[in-house]
Amino acid sequence: MSTGSSSSRGGGLISSRVKCRCGAFAVVRMAKSGDNAWMKLFGCPNWPVGDCGYFQWVNVSNGVDAELRFKLFEKDTTLDEKEMEVDFMKEKLNIVEKKLDMKTEELSDTKMELSQTRIELMKATRNEKNFSVEVWLDSLIWNQAIADLCPGLADSPVAPDLDLVDLSCLDVCKQGKP
Repeated sequence: MSTGSSSSRGGGLISSRVKCRCGAFAVVRMAKSGDNAWMKLFGCPNWPVGDCGYFQWVNVSNGVDAELRFKLFEKDTTLDEKEMEVDFMKEKLNIVEKKLDMKTEELSDTKMELSQTRIELMKATRNEKNFSVEVWLDSLIWNQAIADLCPGLADSPVAPDLDLVDLSCLDVCKQGKP
């Protein structure tokens, strides 16, 4: 501790938190000379006559400073934890967005495949209908041709369905025999 004078100018500023040894609230004074000139200190309000000798530099750690530093440390720690939590959530969000993009692309591909399948189904249905019409037309033409070649065969009780006609009958029909 350095030696030097201090000034109180009307008793100094009263601190509401720091008490001196005699139980009174310490006042803040400023050193005027020496190595610590212009530095603030807590001192007994009864100085220079009847003081208890209490002295502490304002910037030196005391209970209030330690408590405030601890609260600040807690707040900084909480803030750091929240920042880490935000970073974690951002990373998690990025992963979810990537998965969403992949699923969206898969859905788009599936929709495209479904459209292609529908087109193929429509073509197949159309081809089946066309084939059915062709078979029906072929049957109609065939029946008509047999009826034209063998007029009596269509009325025959033996072969009422011309689809079942034995082609060997055509030889008979050509000869004019029913």
